Amino acid sequence: MIDNFPEEAQMTTSHALIAFLVASSLLTITPGLDTMLVLRTAAIGGQKRAMAASLGICLGLLTWGICTSADWAHCSTLHGLPTTSCGFQDPVIWFFSAIG
Repeated sequence: MIDNFPEEAQMTTSHALIAFLVASSLLTITPGLDTMLVLRTAAIGGQKRAMAASLGICLGLLTWGICTSADWAHCSTLHGLPTTSCGFQDPVIWFFSAIG
């Protein structure tokens, strides 16, 4: 332990765990870009296009997870499709938005 701080000011393991759980819970329930994409697509294009966008997001995340678990880091660059550092997610969303 650090000698500069009084004993009652030092963080214990239980305090650190509680702080982590609170922070991770808040980050989990905060809507992200995927939620905003589906809401925007539903408002502009209707339910069918929103379902296609959410299916594209799910397939993109599944593909990204498979590539990551298989250690295929080069899967994030597809020739000729719009990609970012998120890997397959953007091309799949682009595909389902284009056919919707």
